[in-house]
Amino acid sequence: MGKAYTAVQAARLARVGIQTLHRYLRSGKVNPKGIPLGDGRMLWQFSEADVEKVKRLRAESKPGRKVRTKGAEQK
Repeated sequence: MGKAYTAVQAARLARVGIQTLHRYLRSGKVNPKGIPLGDGRMLWQFSEADVEKVKRLRAESKPGRKVRTKGAEQK
């Protein structure tokens, strides 16, 4: 493994907000290495490949608010 980045560092490198990065984590779009801290928190270590994946996800997403259509399934 090359250089490891924290969540804040990875977000800055990928030019996304920390909330966006956490949303990608929750949805499973990015899977960095996680180290449990023992008090219910997790220390995420993002590799350079993880940061590049976040950059690709950012490029693919359309800016603006996402609107659900009536009758669409909700999660």
